[in-house]
Amino acid sequence: MLEQRSLGPRAWSRVHCFRWVVEGVFSVVKCVFGEYMLARKLVNMVKEVLMKAYLYNIFVALTSS
Repeated sequence: MLEQRSLGPRAWSRVHCFRWVVEGVFSVVKCVFGEYMLARKLVNMVKEVLMKAYLYNIFVALTSS
């Protein structure tokens, strides 16, 4: 709410309109890789998420070309 007030209604609507894209990507990543992480340590959790994002980008690049 504070961010919306600080940006103003037009700037906020430009930023907020991409939320559906992000939520769609999260949904696909969850479907492909599962909802849970196997890592227990925070450092390894970050690595796991980055690896999943990297693999997702490879899948998208291979299917779009």
